[in-house]
Amino acid sequence: MESSHIYEQVQRHYVSMARAKKPVYSSAVAQAFGYTEGELSSVPQEANLGLSCGNPLAIASLREGETVVDLGSGAGFDVFLAAGKVGLEGRAIGVDMNKVPTTKANSDIKNNKGHESNVT
Repeated sequence: MESSHIYEQVQRHYVSMARAKKPVYSSAVAQAFGYTEGELSSVPQEANLGLSCGNPLAIASLREGETVVDLGSGAGFDVFLAAGKVGLEGRAIGVDMNKVPTTKANSDIKNNKGHESNVT
């Protein structure tokens, strides 16, 4: 299988997940990686696409004022959580190859007051 075909398939899957109203297993997947109910309820519900591949915040020692970059951020689940840890003096930046999830994250930033000043 050619890499361009794999890339296209990954793009298609992520777009379908980002467009889903509420992914069926998103909370269960997040909890399997160690995210707590409190963490799940502290971020916009649309940010959790159920595509976690780990829980980087469980091992990161983030402090107030730091800048965090999440590569492959999707709809911003870990970015929103990191923003809470680095506070208003810090920055949480999400980068993803797919525009649909990042567009969703940007919409969540505008619609959920409190994140707009330190999340990009």
